Amino acid sequence: MFKFLKSIFVTKEITKEEVALINLLTWYNEKADAHFALSKDMLFDNYGYLNAELANINNTVSELASAQIEDEEKVESRIKQIVLSQRTNFIRAMTVFTRDFGSKVPKDFSSNSAILFCNEADTELDNLSKSTIKSFYTAQHLFHTYVEKIGKYIASLSAYVNKVRNELKDKEVEKLLALKTNIQDLLEKNASKDKLIAALGQKQAEIQELETQKLAAENKLIELQKSKVYNDYLRINDETEFAKKNLAAAQDDITSFFEPLARAFKKFAHITVIEQKLIAKYAESPIEALKEDASNTNSKFKILTVLENLEKNIIAGSVELKDKEKEKALSRIKEMNKETLKYKLEKLEKQESAYKENAKKLNAFPVLKGKASLEHELAAVKNKLKFAEDELAVLERRKDINYEELQQKIVDDVRDVLSVELTVI
Repeated sequence: MFKFLKSIFVTKEITKEEVALINLLTWYNEKADAHFALSKDMLFDNYGYLNAELANINNTVSELASAQIEDEEKVESRIKQIVLSQRTNFIRAMTVFTRDFGSKVPKDFSSNSAILFCNEADTELDNLSKSTIKSFYTAQHLFHTYVEKIGKYIASLSAYVNKVRNELKDKEVEKLLALKTNIQDLLEKNASKDKLIAALGQKQAEIQELETQKLAAENKLIELQKSKVYNDYLRINDETEFAKKNLAAAQDDITSFFEPLARAFKKFAHITVIEQKLIAKYAESPIEALKEDASNTNSKFKILTVLENLEKNIIAGSVELKDKEKEKALSRIKEMNKETLKYKLEKLEKQESAYKENAKKLNAFPVLKGKASLEHELAAVKNKLKFAEDELAVLERRKDINYEELQQKIVDDVRDVLSVELTVI
């Protein structure tokens, strides 16, 4: 209690120093090193303790891996199987943890590496807790001694990490690092005033040039779109799209025509030995099946013979269908004839030919490549322009920063953290 009260009322002794702006960072580094000097011994000790605890964990994990179950004959087989499985999971998780955690223990004793380590250690410990929540408690049932030892070692790891974190907090390391960043920022801004003004002018000239390029590219594209060859391209494109829709309609006409028979085809293919492959293909892909069937030089439209047999089997009940399916299937079979199939196929082939011909004409237009090239050129200029405008905005913000406010903040933070009343000259 006395130490706590003493820490409240003890005031830091403030010293006064003058430093030239150009030497400010060097001065800060010397002060910060002196401020953090004693903490390096503490970090050295704690990193050593952490590595020792990791070694303890690895040794105990090895013992756990080879440990035998006490009074094994008294343990129910199902329970033994569950615990052994969770022991394997626990060992695997601990092996990964010690490897990853050990790789993050710093080899140096700087404040930067200590802060990074604390953050990474917290993540590793949290991940370990989540990944072993089940295996940790289950493995204890038959291997309590080993698991409990490992748990205590993990608790020690966490305690040592907290010691490092508390040391960093006591030394106000985060404030020190922020102070250094501000000093570097001030020096950079002060040294780059002239460069900043020049950069602003160059960037504005670059943006003006890009605006000119953008306008030129837009005008080229407009002129192209007004040309006769481009209007011819648009006409052929419309005709191609129209042909594409007609082709889709012809394809849908065939697909929908055979759709009421799809289920019947699938069932019939399982009970017949004649034209099984053809029936299955009509069930899955009627368009391709119809094309193949019509191209058969020996016997075109074999499906018509199949349909006669299918009709008999549906009526006889060999091909079982629901009443509505049966009614639709029989009705569609009656509509099937060579003339209908030939008409639908010719219609499809006509639309395929029309679409291919239009697509070929469309691809032959050189204006298509020209338009794509101009659009690519315009997009590239727009991207460059946006990037340049973003850079200009950054330069404008930097130009408007009040350096005096930043310098005063540095002076205030130096007094607060390093107990020095600083005058920058």
